[in-house]
Amino acid sequence: MFRLNMSLPIAFDAHGRMEVDLLAEALRLVIEIDGSQHLGDPAAYRRDRCKDLLLQENGYRVLRFLAEDLSRDLDATLDAIHRAVMGLGRRMDHAVGVGGEGLTR
Repeated sequence: MFRLNMSLPIAFDAHGRMEVDLLAEALRLVIEIDGSQHLGDPAAYRRDRCKDLLLQENGYRVLRFLAEDLSRDLDATLDAIHRAVMGLGRRMDHAVGVGGEGLTR
């Protein structure tokens, strides 16, 4: 479902591309994992907010987690990702008319 270190055709760097940490293209879901350098650097913070905005403007939902939280509370992180995937999956089903009587997942 998720692909690691994917490049999207969204103008963000000098090459007109944007790299994201994890991408579920079918759901248009991006997961970004931030290291500690993102906490104390105002320029990195601003860059991340710009990246989030551009992704959202291009129809992606963005989940952003701190790397230290992955090791500290992996269950909560996975739960947040699961909720997002399920919510986006329901919206996709509704948009294409899937989910009627007798259908199972």
